[in-house]
Amino acid sequence: MTNNDINQTRATGNYRDIPTQWQQQIPDYNEGATVGNGSNDNDTSRRTNKYSAHHKSARGKHMTYLELQAAWAQYSHRDDIATILTIIEEMTRSRIGRDAELRENEVVASITHDDNLPTEFVSMRSVTNNKQFPLSYLTPQQYEYENQNRSGVPTIYTMIGGVFKCGAGTVNINYFERPSILINDGDTNAVLTAWPSLYLYAGAAEIKRWSDDEDEEEPFERHYQNELFLANKAAAAGRIGDIPTMRAI
Repeated sequence: MTNNDINQTRATGNYRDIPTQWQQQIPDYNEGATVGNGSNDNDTSRRTNKYSAHHKSARGKHMTYLELQAAWAQYSHRDDIATILTIIEEMTRSRIGRDAELRENEVVASITHDDNLPTEFVSMRSVTNNKQFPLSYLTPQQYEYENQNRSGVPTIYTMIGGVFKCGAGTVNINYFERPSILINDGDTNAVLTAWPSLYLYAGAAEIKRWSDDEDEEEPFERHYQNELFLANKAAAAGRIGDIPTMRAI
């Protein structure tokens, strides 16, 4: 998007005009599923594509927050969302953080007993001590009981009110976090870059929920769940890798 395009968008509050490169990637009007009540085949403004979750940014370009806003406006057929974009972004980011278990929102870090959990922490995948031995999770009540007579290298852990507890020392945590916040027009993040369809459909569903349009919210919700399944499936396959072929000697 040129500076003139950005300035015009800001001046008019109209986010319907998606840059050409994103029109080629997102709205495929020749092969689409009808959104809402747009059953007329000639009414291409009511159609959305079978958008592949595996599509990366168009022409190797990272999708920006401004371009995402334009996509939300076009797909939801609304030009009055400028005042609620901060809320839509926050709801979308929280939802993706809660639902997606992707390599793009997976983090490995060190943490010490009684440290606060990371700010954008969502869920724990694994915890290992300095001997690479996995720690077992216990409920806070179980932890308090089991930890009474323990010492040495941590083998158990729990989380209480946003605080990590493992008895003593420092351990490695592998966890999922919410995607980085989008504030400025040129902002992007790893999840938006790798899986723009998650942001597109989740945000559009939130807009339809805000406008109390249940009939049009449901298709976006369905598209989001489909893309989420594909994204999580691809992430899981990437962690496991190819299944080795067993050959007879």
